[in-house]
Amino acid sequence: MAEFEHVSSDEMLRRTTRQCKTASLKAKLLSMKAGDIIFVAYHDAESGEGYRPSTLSQLVGKLNKEDVSSSYSTRRDCTRPGCFIAKVERA
Repeated sequence: MAEFEHVSSDEMLRRTTRQCKTASLKAKLLSMKAGDIIFVAYHDAESGEGYRPSTLSQLVGKLNKEDVSSSYSTRRDCTRPGCFIAKVERA
């Protein structure tokens, strides 16, 4: 007969949840003050680093809906693959 392991709810959460790739970027964006600008590199297939433009657009759009006092703006960098994300105060 099969044996079943008993675990606590904390143990279950520790084993089943994972931090998504955008969690660190979202935390950085939320910690920005109005007037701050950061550069975010686009995804590089060779290194696996960076973010896809669509992912950045989705994240910025979500944060714009959630934050009533400020908004986030993206601008493509024409000198290298990536974009700038600026946090500006809403008027």
